[in-house]
Amino acid sequence: MKTRHEHAYNQREKRIKALDEKDLERGLSMDEAKEMIGLQPAHLDFLQEQFRLVKQKLFASKNEDYPGQGELFNEAEDTLEQNTR
Repeated sequence: MKTRHEHAYNQREKRIKALDEKDLERGLSMDEAKEMIGLQPAHLDFLQEQFRLVKQKLFASKNEDYPGQGELFNEAEDTLEQNTR
């Protein structure tokens, strides 16, 4: 299910694409050019946030501890226990 931000992004993306195609075909009116310029900052902000989230997911520190891992064989403790007996 898409979030409200993703839905707004998709709407902006469609509108920017439509304006871009019109611009290539026959040019934009002044109002359309202003609209396109106005849409781009929010569009860019969303893309930057998505990029930040992906980087965070890829490179964030991960907890690799597992329950009971501390009870696994520890050679130093085993040797100490054997020597104290």
